[in-house]
This record gives sequence, C-alpha cells and structure tokens, in this order.
Amino acid sequence: MEVISVIGINEDGLEGLSERSKQIIKDSEVIFGGRRHIELVKSLIDGDKKVIIIGGDTQSVINEIKKNFYEGKKVVVLNSGDPLFFGLAKKIIDNIGKNFVEVIPALSSIQLAFSKIKENWDDAVLLSIHSKDRKLQNYINEIKENRKIAFITYGREDPKKIARFLRENKIEIQKFFVLENL
Repeated sequence: MEVISVIGINEDGLEGLSERSKQIIKDSEVIFGGRRHIELVKSLIDGDKKVIIIGGDTQSVINEIKKNFYEGKKVVVLNSGDPLFFGLAKKIIDNIGKNFVEVIPALSSIQLAFSKIKENWDDAVLLSIHSKDRKLQNYINEIKENRKIAFITYGREDPKKIARFLRENKIEIQKFFVLENL
C-alpha cells in the first residue's frame, strides 16, 4: 500500500527540496498545498495531477486527503518547514495512522528565524497562534515565566496583536523580532 507523503517546503522552493522529494511530487496523482507551496513546485506538476489548495477548514482537508488516499491515489501534501512542527502532519497521522504517512521535513520556520537573528533557541519556548483556536491568552503563564519565546503566527496583524497583548498585560520585553517569508 502507498503512503501519504507530507513534504516540507520553504521559500527557496525546488532548490531546497531533495531529489527524492521532487520525484515523489512528480509521481503523485493528487497534490495538496497552500497556494504559495503549489506555486513553488508548479514546474513539477503536469496536467494529469489533481491539485487541491489547502485553506480554511482543516478537517475538510483531512477528509479530502483520506478520500483520495483510500481510493488508492498517490497523495502528496506540501507543508511549510517541518510538517510535524505545528504543521498538518500530526493531524494526518492522527486520522490515518503512522504506518500510512511519511514525513520529509525541511528546516522549520523557527530554525530559520533563530539562524537569521543569530540566537540559540535551545532555551526558547515555542508557541503557535497560527490557528483560530490558539489564543495568546491561553499562553499567558508561559509568556510571563520565560525570557525567550518564539511564536508561529499567521497573518500580518499577529505581531501587532502580540505587542499589544504584552503591553496590556504589563509584560516587559527587551527584544522583539518579527521575521516573515522564511
């Protein structure tokens, strides 16, 4: 039986993918990914492939992945960075099982961000407000108790929300970096 290949991809696109990852994409029948991810690999996608843009409701995406996989199609899911780091791979594994999923990670956004600012990150707390169900208020204790925090965010407004949240809760910080398009 085939496996679902969940492939991490970064802004460097094809250049950052292994030859094996490129071949898996070429051999696939159905490709799931955000618009940006699909754009990065479009030269590998021929007219016979079904392309499904990921957005919005995660569970409906998972259901569509399952449907195509159970129909025997070769399925690839493109995800930013490391798909097991606040990515889609965990939900796919939870729904389909570890034996039916392979994960090929790229560098995570956190790895790339900390390398850009030349800071170690082994003492950082890693939090996500990337999805609607993850709110800053849920992390107030972690934010107050830790000196180095990295947030995975989604929209352009999120850094402003974080700064406003810190100010409103009288949480002092010495450094605040905003990195995007890593």
